Amino acid sequence: MNDTVKYLLDESRIPKTWYNLQADLPRPLPPVLHPGTQKPVGPDDLAPLFPMALIMQEVTTERDIEIPEPVRDVYRQWRPTPPANAAFGSVFWAQVRPFVLSSPLEVPAPGPLAIDSVQYAKEIDEVRRLGARDSKERSADQTSAAIFSLIKGTELWSAAARAAAAAKRTSPIENARIFALMSLATMDATIAGWAIKKQHPLWRPITAIREARANADPNWEPLLVTPPHPDYVSGHCITSGASSRVLAMLFGNDGVRFSATYGGGFGLTRSYSGFTHAEKEIEDARVWAGIHTRSADVDGGIVGHKIAELVVQRAMTPLAVKSAS
Repeated sequence: MNDTVKYLLDESRIPKTWYNLQADLPRPLPPVLHPGTQKPVGPDDLAPLFPMALIMQEVTTERDIEIPEPVRDVYRQWRPTPPANAAFGSVFWAQVRPFVLSSPLEVPAPGPLAIDSVQYAKEIDEVRRLGARDSKERSADQTSAAIFSLIKGTELWSAAARAAAAAKRTSPIENARIFALMSLATMDATIAGWAIKKQHPLWRPITAIREARANADPNWEPLLVTPPHPDYVSGHCITSGASSRVLAMLFGNDGVRFSATYGGGFGLTRSYSGFTHAEKEIEDARVWAGIHTRSADVDGGIVGHKIAELVVQRAMTPLAVKSAS
């Protein structure tokens, strides 16, 4: 029986060159002949089909060929995470036509931090300390918030909208518009979120921590199971940002105190003072859960706000009422 052994290499050992077998062959390989002229194919013949840098890689006899930095960046990108090691999930959302936005990427994201930056190292350290399954720094309330963040966004924000509507005594027609706009913004934020994930396939904290350049911890586990898609941006935060901003714009305030329950009648209930409080806790909770970096959450919320503003500006605008003559 053969045992499979996995070797974890830190990022500093990502190869910088490709080995060219031709350099060590006892005699050169026979040249490829041009189908029209039957003469050896040269770089000029291939130029209409391939970039010159790629052509030179193919024809060179040098032993070590430098790997372009954009290719090395790909090596650092998202990869399936344990325990399921599933493929990129729900990526089809990136191809869906938005309801209101002109395209999934109409609202651009700032982009993830460079993984060799000081700020990224600080964010990974935050997840390492506060998001670990056996964290000694995460409080009981933070653990509760992290678990609660598994709630469906529609359940959380529908509770916020119902409480605000009851307090303001809005009419059924007003309520229908509020919930419709919130739903439109949430769906467009979902589409945008997955398009951004596809555009910026940043690895998850579990990968960064286990394969860190320094102080790698191959046994580190997050509090919650890491979802099967890239870190940037947080899907929960982009939709929460969209819902929170829509409600703030339509009600003209930060809402009222409300509660929501995750897990049914015997589940976990948490209460919030308003829209901002709930949105901020979701942002924090995904870090405490060990599944997102801080900037993936913050930037998701920022993009969600901008999407919400476009939805309110463009969709279901009040009709002008003509006075009776």
